Amino acid sequence: MFSCSPENSSNEDPNIPSNQAPTAPQLIYPDDNSLCINQDIEFSWNEVNDPDGDKVKYIIEISNNRSFSDIFKTESTTSLSININFPKGQAYYWRLYSMDIMDNKSTYSNAYAFYVEGEAANNHIPFKAKLIAPGNNSNAISGTTILLNWESSDIDDDTLTYDIYFGTDGNLNLIKKDLEQNNLEVDIETNKKYYWIVNCSDGKSTSLGDRWTFSTK
Repeated sequence: MFSCSPENSSNEDPNIPSNQAPTAPQLIYPDDNSLCINQDIEFSWNEVNDPDGDKVKYIIEISNNRSFSDIFKTESTTSLSININFPKGQAYYWRLYSMDIMDNKSTYSNAYAFYVEGEAANNHIPFKAKLIAPGNNSNAISGTTILLNWESSDIDDDTLTYDIYFGTDGNLNLIKKDLEQNNLEVDIETNKKYYWIVNCSDGKSTSLGDRWTFSTK
């Protein structure tokens, strides 16, 4: 006896493509390294494209560090802007991603830094160092040396110097103090996991950097 049902009983049509995530948002305001006078800040960004035409919402994350290991605030909206109030006299970092009605998430936008002006501030603490290379959690790095590279900025345009901490365990050693350039070549060995931190100083105040890591093969 032959069955009257088709061989493939799945309800899914293999010719229909799966739902796709929307594109990543592009940040507008506050721009990177901005000084914000008011505590109440209106964040804005560009509208994203969803390949399937789905409705999209935007999730904004605010952190006190560039690695976003500690999220200060998370907000969600379907608009292209949102108002958030901040304590004065602190540096913050913000990024954004979009998500459609099927919960498909885009990649993150770039992360921007901004500073909320304090009371009669004569000097602003530098922004935390921004990692350039090697990428955080990079692995299979070869060679006997590697160039550590970062960048930072200061609202007051003060000259910055850097203290570099480097090592293979939690107790990092200060290997370079008051470095004036934003890169440093260091020796490495095979099959090691390295950690490093860059602290930025403008001569009056210091921002303590995030901990980055990479592994050699």
